[in-house]
Amino acid sequence: MKNNTRQSLNNGWEFQCNGDPNWSKAEVPGCVHLDLFNLGKIPDPFFGTNEKELQWISEKEWNYRLFFVPDKELQKKKKKRLCFYGIDTYATVYLNGKKIIDANNMFHTWEADVTDIILPERNELMVQFRSPINEILPQLESMDYKLPAENDQAGGTSPYTRKAPFHYGWDWGPCFVTSGIWEKVELFGWDSWFIANVFIHQNTCDKTQAELTVRVDLKTDNNESGKIDIYESKSGIIQEHPFDMKEGDNQYYYTLTIDNPDLWWPAGHGDQPLYEFNIKVQSDGYEEQRTKRVGLRNVVIKREKDDKGESFEIHVNGQPVFAKGANWIPADSFTMRLSRKDYEILLQHSVKANMNTLRIWGGGIYEPDCFYDLCDELGILVWQDFMFACSLYPADDEFLKSVKQEITYQINRLKGH
Repeated sequence: MKNNTRQSLNNGWEFQCNGDPNWSKAEVPGCVHLDLFNLGKIPDPFFGTNEKELQWISEKEWNYRLFFVPDKELQKKKKKRLCFYGIDTYATVYLNGKKIIDANNMFHTWEADVTDIILPERNELMVQFRSPINEILPQLESMDYKLPAENDQAGGTSPYTRKAPFHYGWDWGPCFVTSGIWEKVELFGWDSWFIANVFIHQNTCDKTQAELTVRVDLKTDNNESGKIDIYESKSGIIQEHPFDMKEGDNQYYYTLTIDNPDLWWPAGHGDQPLYEFNIKVQSDGYEEQRTKRVGLRNVVIKREKDDKGESFEIHVNGQPVFAKGANWIPADSFTMRLSRKDYEILLQHSVKANMNTLRIWGGGIYEPDCFYDLCDELGILVWQDFMFACSLYPADDEFLKSVKQEITYQINRLKGH
């Protein structure tokens, strides 16, 4: 069986301040503040009054570039896509001098078909970042009103940009309006089809039985047939489903039943067993797999009328749960330098402090996958905000279109937890 091919483009990046002829080593994922600090070009941003002295960084334009050669296996593929999993924030991306992406939102992926642009030998990938502050100031100055953002320490520009609000300063943290490639970069090669997404939805769940729906999204350029295998070792589920694909986007739904499931409970109420589903697709001599890990549980917020209004109770598996927890803000001003171990330590401490619930505050970021995986493992309920906080926001079509794309991406990424 042949496979689709992925190549990481995280290593080998350089950066410069626009207008400076010199290039220096950069880290991806990362940001310009960390790159400057790692090279010794700026002092520790958190020491003394350095925050004030480093505001010039936010007003500059910065360029990042990478020279790379596609892997031999990837070169053989008929189709190639370039994917940035996070660009912060206003940036134009060029491949071999051709513009392929205009980014303006740090909260979703940016992709481009590069089949006709990529070369078999050396390629130049260039990302030109514009100042998040200067990008907005002309618009702000031309308006008859300003949207309130009392925590903003960068000219009130934050509501107009889909960027982490806390970057602009808050009552608990400094103002570092940074720029950079803050998530991984990947080159993807395929021939006839690929898995676009896999979702597992829990229809019903109690101690006697859990009914799940597995949804598999496939994208193809041809009419194909094949099979989808679903396997889960803990429950003994083994299913094989033939399918036919038509050119374009295809969705397939399969129902699974698990008798007497081991239920997932919040910390302090029981254990956190997790079921791991392996979904394998085979078609046209190709094979691709996805793995999804799920805690089987029923979560309900009960709203019942009483003499004072309505109740608000969290019930898990039919039992009321006293939500003991905290407001989670970003664990670093530069979140891209946090490791899974950093998150593990903080979340373990939360459980040791008898917490079972965390609210992801809307002035930060949608946390990385490892955060939610750890919450699954440790028994932490997550109340997830969208990234809006303490402000009013634009309602024009362009802004709302960007927000819709962001929310669609994040819901699809997080809803399986």
